[in-house]
Order: sequence, then structure tokens, then C-alpha cells
Amino acid sequence: MERAFLFVFLLIGLCGVSLAQSLIVAVPSDVLGDYRRWLGNRDVTNVDSYLGDGVRRDVVEVALFRQALALGCGDVSVEWLEVDSYPRTLLLLRERHIDAAATTVWARDISSSEVALSTAVIPDGQFVAALYSAQNNPVLLNDRSDLGRYSVVSSSHWAQDWLTLQGLPFLKHYDVNGWTTMLRWVASGKADMLLAPMIPSGHDRLVALGVALNPVIGARVVLPGARHFAFRHNALNENTLALTDALSQQLSQCFDQGLVKLSVAGRIEAAYQQSGFWRTDFMAWPVINAE
Repeated sequence: MERAFLFVFLLIGLCGVSLAQSLIVAVPSDVLGDYRRWLGNRDVTNVDSYLGDGVRRDVVEVALFRQALALGCGDVSVEWLEVDSYPRTLLLLRERHIDAAATTVWARDISSSEVALSTAVIPDGQFVAALYSAQNNPVLLNDRSDLGRYSVVSSSHWAQDWLTLQGLPFLKHYDVNGWTTMLRWVASGKADMLLAPMIPSGHDRLVALGVALNPVIGARVVLPGARHFAFRHNALNENTLALTDALSQQLSQCFDQGLVKLSVAGRIEAAYQQSGFWRTDFMAWPVINAE
């Protein structure tokens, strides 16, 4: 009882609190592997350049998650739980089996009554993606009408991607279960294109799970909506010391203070630019789904 009271007192205090327990944080296994490869032996809290081997949007989001947690909430340890399904990650958050997700979620996919959302890391209208085709099946788009000659593969489990692509006049829209299948379909020619974040400057292809794809030059897709980091409302696992909803909200608030520090330092923008997600030349490409 005394331990619980002391913990509550510390957490409700100013930012920089120190949590003795580990947060259980979901992360896709391929993202975690690339994050560890990118980070190497460095201390992520000291990293201010997001260039390097394996870097991409998801990877830099894991770095930003750890940095914001440290800057805003103090010395918080993290236990990674590998979860390779976005819908399952959302379910685990709703059912309070995990404490947070290390990559951002769409605000529309989960209610703030079910989780504590951070401030928007990617504001509405700033989530951009590229179309990719196989190296032996190049795609040339002069304008939106050219999409009618090609097929695209995605997953209805990724609701925002799927709805956005459904609004474009592709010849066919193929719905599959996940990322691995999408890659295989485009590599084998079953589908012409898929949607994914842009690659960093200096790279000419997306390589994932042994598949190499080329971005379709001159076509940028904007997905509506904002992206946030998410914490479950009961923020620490029941095996240690369960928190009330109010204290979980306090955790997300101190995390937000860390995000503010990262933003003021220009590190959020740098992370997304250096990972290719907001690559400068890419951001100048025409938006193919513009109204």
C-alpha cells in the first residue's frame, strides 16, 4: 500500500518522473529488427541523426517513442512485444494487454475513450506515401487516368490505405491479409502496385523481406487523418502495479511533453525527412488523389 501511494505521488508530479516498472510495448518484428540494426550499440536518447541502415518511417517512430518517453517521463524501461498485425495491436490496446504501441496509430481507428492518445505526431494531411512496382514491371503515370491500366494490392485491415486506394480509378483493387502477401503479389506480377512510405534520399528502391520494388516516379498519395502514439488507459501491467485511468492519462501527458521537446529541437521533422517519409524532393511530387 505504501509502495502504491509513493508511486502515485511520483507519477502525478512534474515531468521527469521515473517509473520502476517496465512498459509492455507492441512493435512489429521486422520494425524491431531494423530498429536494432539501425541503432547498433548507441543510446537512443543521445541520437539526433536518423540516417542509417534500415531506417524508415516505422523505425524512426520507435526511436521517437523512446526519446519522447525519456525526455518527458524520465527513466522508463520498455519490454518489447512483437506484434505483426496492426488490428491486433489495436485490440491489445483496447483490451489492456499492452501498455503502448511503439509506432503511431490512426486516430480514426481507435477511440480516445479506449486509449490515451498523444498529440498528433503526423498532422492531418501530412501522411504521404508512394506507389511501388516490381523492377521487371515498371509503371509510368502521366496523370490520374493512367491508373486505369494497372492493379493495386492492399489490405482492408489497413482501413485508411484501403479507403484511399478505393477512391482511385485502378483497374483492380486486390484485398489481401498483410504486408508480406502484398510484396509477393507485386514481385510475382499478380498486382502492379502497392502503397508504402517513400524511401530515404540516395536510395532507388524499396527492399523488404528480400523483395526489391521501385517507386513510381511523380505520384504522391496523401492519406487523410492524423497519427498518434497510443497508451492504454490502465497503463502498467497488472503483474506489477496497475494504474488508474487518470494516471495513465498522466503518463501520456508527460510523454507529450517529451514530444514537444523533440519538436522544438526539430528532431521529429528531421526523423521523418531523413527516413524518406517527408523527403524534400518527394514532397514536391504531384498528389495523385488531390480533389
